[in-house]
Amino acid sequence: MKEYKRLTSEDFDYQYDFCCGCDFYGEPNGCNRPNGECVNYDTFCEIYNRLAELEDKIEKGELRDAEEVKKETAKEVLNSISKLGSWTNNCDMAWFAETVARKLKDEYEVEK
Repeated sequence: MKEYKRLTSEDFDYQYDFCCGCDFYGEPNGCNRPNGECVNYDTFCEIYNRLAELEDKIEKGELRDAEEVKKETAKEVLNSISKLGSWTNNCDMAWFAETVARKLKDEYEVEK
């Protein structure tokens, strides 16, 4: 997520950009629809604001890339397997632990 380029901006005047081609847009109040509501505009604003919230979380590090999380989880599992120690003296458990560790290393290219 380090390379994420933000799509939203606080300076963006979305009413003008979204509505400038609308027959109801203009003076005196911007939107001059008879009922005063534009579902398309309201939906666009909701989506734009939700995207802005997600982008804020990305910038703050609160929202992370799924691949990064998978790799971290794989490392944690590998570390847990390595701590099993004498518990894996049972052949079946040792084989299982080695198999899981090998698959995690191959799949996520991580070492403990």
